[in-house]
Amino acid sequence: MCIRDRSLGGNVMTSGNGYEEEKMFSFGRNREFRHEMETNSGTTFFVKRDYFHEVQNSVNTRQNLYHKVDQQYEVHLARECENERHQKAHMEGMADELNDASAAQTAREYQPTSCDIYRQKYGRAPSQRYRQGSRSGSQRSSYHRGW
Repeated sequence: MCIRDRSLGGNVMTSGNGYEEEKMFSFGRNREFRHEMETNSGTTFFVKRDYFHEVQNSVNTRQNLYHKVDQQYEVHLARECENERHQKAHMEGMADELNDASAAQTAREYQPTSCDIYRQKYGRAPSQRYRQGSRSGSQRSSYHRGW
């Protein structure tokens, strides 16, 4: 199964001492990351030309990269899902506040596509560890409606 997500994302590695290493890949094509690759699990990503040649010539480097990409893609999708769920909750809240039936309908129909892609690819909803921020119980219960 191949799931392609063209949203921007990527990987900036941070070592134990806190400095950032060069970005190795991106989930979206741009001027810097032009060469498309796909992991064994079907995750599409892009690398720089020089790194593309290095990855093509080393099975070990390629397997390490695929592992990193797959890990980061799960985190990326989980965060996108969370952002889309925030958007849906905001739309619902504004529609309620304004007593706007049309906006309420639009909010009900809004589908958090990253959540669907995550469920399709991983067979479950994103775990709590990927969710950003904290919410009170009442906000959380209304926020997760319909998910």
